[in-house]
Amino acid sequence: MASLVRQRLTNCGRRSARPEQRNSDQDHDLIRTRCRQKRTAHERGIRPVTAVPTTVFTIPELNRVGVLEHEARDSGLDNDLRFNDTSGWYSNFRVGETTASAKITIERATDRILGAHLRGPGYAELINIFGLAIKLGLTSRQLKSMTATYPSIGSDLGSML
Repeated sequence: MASLVRQRLTNCGRRSARPEQRNSDQDHDLIRTRCRQKRTAHERGIRPVTAVPTTVFTIPELNRVGVLEHEARDSGLDNDLRFNDTSGWYSNFRVGETTASAKITIERATDRILGAHLRGPGYAELINIFGLAIKLGLTSRQLKSMTATYPSIGSDLGSML
């Protein structure tokens, strides 16, 4: 099923002549909507935001997902940059880490998360949450509403946004 949807997205909603490759009307509507979004973004010169997180396992860990601040600005998006020095937060203090920070790029009009750049202990796990949020198009408000265990790195997520 997923491969059929991917194929349909590639074909941008054209119906297949073969009955075994026809999707339901609901799938077809989803595909048409995604294709329309792709065309609109392409017309505005915006490349799709990739939600593939990367990590450099140094001390502290360096993590990135989504677009950089200047990429969002160059593509014409009105973005909001949220920077936090998290080195004094308890989740880092309890492990003795003195260097940690978070920089998150959010589209101002829709509140969608466009990118996140984190450095700190255990932030490799946290960047995966940002990657999922970007892939699903979640807003910062939706991500803030998540409840996490305390004092874990995940509990810092709401304060970073």
